[in-house]
Amino acid sequence: MDPTLSLAGYAALTILLLPLAAAVVIAFCTQRDGERSANLSIGAIALSFILSLGLFFFAGDKAVETNFNWLSVGDLKVSFGLLLDPLSKLMLLVVTGVGLMIHIYSRGYLHGDRSFSRYFASLSLFTFSMLGIV
Repeated sequence: MDPTLSLAGYAALTILLLPLAAAVVIAFCTQRDGERSANLSIGAIALSFILSLGLFFFAGDKAVETNFNWLSVGDLKVSFGLLLDPLSKLMLLVVTGVGLMIHIYSRGYLHGDRSFSRYFASLSLFTFSMLGIV
């Protein structure tokens, strides 16, 4: 296995899971602190965007397929796979870039709202869903 291919696969998995991790941490740990919730959510999507830039410019034009064994019970094996082709790399860049702009705009627009933290948890979860579709 070529190490750059597996590195690209793990980078794609990290891009996918960062917004989910931010949503979980916001929902369970920073619910009462709106600023911290916004910073965490924006930081996660910004890091996803930076990793997407790296994948887009440095991972090459070859399609990369990465499979992860999610569950193994006896003969039953459930796996999870990611396919990175040039179009999906472009879409990762678009979704994380637009998502980052939405996160930054929302921070200023909704500042002082009662459900500021819940909004950023939901927005991070939505971003995770969009990245999962791509």
